[in-house]
Amino acid sequence: MSLKSDWQKHLAPHGVKLPKGSSNNRLVLEYLYAREGQWVKKSELIAGIGYTGPDLQAPRHLGYKEGYNIESDRQSPISYRLTSIINLHKDYALNRKKDQVTGWDALKKAFGYRCATCGSKEGEPCYPYPAKVCRLDKGHMDPNKELVDGNVIPQCTQCNGMYKNDYIFDSKGRVKDINRNANRWN
Repeated sequence: MSLKSDWQKHLAPHGVKLPKGSSNNRLVLEYLYAREGQWVKKSELIAGIGYTGPDLQAPRHLGYKEGYNIESDRQSPISYRLTSIINLHKDYALNRKKDQVTGWDALKKAFGYRCATCGSKEGEPCYPYPAKVCRLDKGHMDPNKELVDGNVIPQCTQCNGMYKNDYIFDSKGRVKDINRNANRWN
C-alpha cells in the first residue's frame, strides 16, 4: 500500500485532504507514514524532511486540524507518531468548516493591521523575528470553540504558532487563561 491509496480508501471519504506535492505537511506525513506506529523525535523529523523554518507545526496541524491520527508526546524531546492511517484523529471535527470568519478584513483594520499579541504590523518585519515579514493569521481567542466571528483575533504567524492552542485570549489579544484542554497542561 501507499500513503495515497490508504488515504483514498480510509480518509478521503471523511473529507480529509491529502497535502499537496512537496509541501511541509506532505513531507511530514510521508515521513511519519514510513514509520507508522513509531515515535519520531521532532529534531529527527526536521532533519529528515530538510525543514529550515523557525518552528515546525505541521505534525500538530495534520492531527487535530486535518484529521490524520498523529499523536504528540510533549515531553522533552517532543515526539510524534502516526498511529494509524485508517482512523481519523479523535479531535477532528467532521462538520467543522475551515473558515467561518466573514469580517476578517474589518477586524484586521480595527487592529490597525497589527498582531493583537505582539503588535507587529502586517507586511513589515515581525517583532519576535525581525528577519520575517509579518503575515496575519486568524487566531482563536478560545481554541475550544470554532473559528468564527467573535472568536478570532489577528495574530502574526509567529505568535499564532508559539501560543498554539495552549491559551485563551481576550478580545484585545491578551492571555486570559490557559486552555485546560490543551495537551501541554495534561
